[in-house]
Amino acid sequence: MFGLEKYIKDYGDGPKKIIKMGRSNLIIGIIALIFTLGIGIALSILCRQLEPLYIFVPFSIINILIIRNNIKKIKEGKNRLLDDNSIYEADKFLKDFLSNDIKRGVLLDYLNAALIEYFTIKPILVENRILDNKIRGVIDNNINISVFHDWIDIVWFIDIFELEDDTYNKFKAIEDYRLEGKNIPVRELREMINMSRFTNTVCY
Repeated sequence: MFGLEKYIKDYGDGPKKIIKMGRSNLIIGIIALIFTLGIGIALSILCRQLEPLYIFVPFSIINILIIRNNIKKIKEGKNRLLDDNSIYEADKFLKDFLSNDIKRGVLLDYLNAALIEYFTIKPILVENRILDNKIRGVIDNNINISVFHDWIDIVWFIDIFELEDDTYNKFKAIEDYRLEGKNIPVRELREMINMSRFTNTVCY
């Protein structure tokens, strides 16, 4: 990822995944507890002694602890769910990142597991005009090429962004040069802009 892995954090599991896993493990714990107690009680009845039940008590305690732990996880996941205002603010911030000069580090510090989870399901669309504006900035020497590639890498590799078809092809062409350890020539960037103008004219 051209050094991008040094900056991408392990945000952990999102709240919905935590809740889902907590519920699954909670069900398993309850079933295991019922099964363990059932065997203990059945053996005690058959043997007419309490000793078999005592044998299964430690296993029952373990299952109770598992149940308790997963109830806590479910509550934790629910507490971390995004509210409408948080989603609105994050949507605005991510769109600002696409259009403006927000640094990579600022974006990565802003993100968290809940945002990654939500916007992976409902990604921000990267329109062709947004990339074209960045390319024009490079051509006109208003955007440093390394800053441009930082932006390209983030949008390309983080799943919270979705590319239009034409935009995807341009990103891929740029990243192909990156795989070779090169910067895409300005001449090809100009061709991308010209192709966009041609496409817009034809569509119009």
